[in-house]
Order: sequence, then structure tokens, then C-alpha cells
Amino acid sequence: MKSKCFYCFLFLIFLGFQDCCEGRLLLASPKPDRDNAAGYARCTISMELGGSPFGNVVSFSDGVVDKSTGIPYFYLTTLDPTARNALKDHRSSLTISEYPLGTCGNADPENPVCAKITLTGMLVLLDANSKESKFAQTALFTKHPEMKGWPKSHNFQIFKLKIENIFMINWFGGPKPLTVGQYLKYKMRFEVVELDNKFFLVKLNNQKDYDNALMGESWMIYRHYLVVQPQTRDFTTSESYPSNMAVWCCKGFGFSLRTLDASSDCRR
Repeated sequence: MKSKCFYCFLFLIFLGFQDCCEGRLLLASPKPDRDNAAGYARCTISMELGGSPFGNVVSFSDGVVDKSTGIPYFYLTTLDPTARNALKDHRSSLTISEYPLGTCGNADPENPVCAKITLTGMLVLLDANSKESKFAQTALFTKHPEMKGWPKSHNFQIFKLKIENIFMINWFGGPKPLTVGQYLKYKMRFEVVELDNKFFLVKLNNQKDYDNALMGESWMIYRHYLVVQPQTRDFTTSESYPSNMAVWCCKGFGFSLRTLDASSDCRR
């Protein structure tokens, strides 16, 4: 039987690179093809008005890094109209744009190539003692650590959106047909393990994703570039920086991939 192969990377937040090249935000999963509607949707998920529709800003999480569910969970208080109204009328929708991820390039947020997804369904309160509620709390507090310190007197509770319909556009020609079943069934193709000294081990099980992560555009988080390299036997987390690394260098209007050590840079 053919053994299953995994491809691993080491990631290090690296602050030394400046505005030489444009980068992209490190996503939880490699960006799927636009025709993969389920994958694209999963990667892109997040006052009394008399019953009239209204909008509000909320934080959410659909799981921890290696256990994404696609189901949005929320930490809400009835002092805010979102939770207060949801307890009376569960009908709700959550709209998320790809634009804040930094992966739309120079495209305008309304441009169809910059994906946007709307999940509609029922916003329901979870049983505080349920297994799902405990999982949701871990997911929320992991993604939004400051939630742990929010006032207990505000009686924050955990809600989830029970998805009934999905509307997504990620290219010209109208929304992509996508069922809730297809969306929830999609499996992310990666695992992330946090190591010591700000290193992360990323495991991929797909050669295409491996090549894209290593040879594609430069990666960045909040405008800080990342060092990306294959795992090697002699790697150690005791060193603050790798002794050498493969980097994209800008020259004129082109790019070249070079291996640099501590004594060299892109200008040579």
C-alpha cells in the first residue's frame, strides 16, 4: 500500500524585511481554486429596532487552528442588541469579506474577484454545560484572548449560527452554487504545531499546496514577513534565526528566489 506523504514547513515571524515586496497574509489553509466553492467559502470564514433588520460588528471563531468546523460561534451579551434580538427572533446572517485578509491584491472590496460570503440561518444560544459550548469557548478565547477578561457582570454567553443557506461570490458571473452540506464537509488540508522560539511547524498532505507555500508569493502576517523553508534534520529551535534561508528578492520589475545566509542580502 502506498504510504501517505506529508510535507512540512517551519515558519518564523521575521521582522527584518521591509517594503521590498508585497506579501500576503498567512492563511489557515492554502487558498483553494476559485472553482472549489466549498473550499473557498471555508477559507474566507466571522438597540431595539422593532423587528427591522439591522447590522452589527461581532467577533467570531469557527474552531481552533487544527479543528476548524466552518460553524461561526459568538460570545455575546444581552446588553448588546445582537444577542437580545436573537433570543426573540433567531433569524440572522453573517457576512464576511476576503478583503481584510489582504489576499485581494489591488482589487476593490466590491470587485467580484475579492470574495464575499453570507451565511444565513438561526443564531441560537448554546447550553453552557454542553460539550459544544466548551469547544466553542476554547475556540473563541484562543482567537480572541481578551474575551477572557470581559466583565462577568455582563453575562456573556456563547451563541452559534445554525447555517441554512450560503451566498458566495468569488468571481464574475454571479454567486457560486454551494450547499450547506458541501461547505461543512470540506476538510482543511493542513496542520499547525507551535514550537519554541516563535517557530511553527506546518504539515501539508498535498504536493500542490507544498509547492505553492514554498515557491509562491512571499508570506506575511500584519506586514511582517515570514521565513518559510522545508523541515530539515539539523533544524533546532534554540537558534533565533535559521543559518540560511530561501527568500524572494526584488530586482527592478522581477523577482528571483535565492538562498541567503547571515552575511548576504538581496543587493548582492
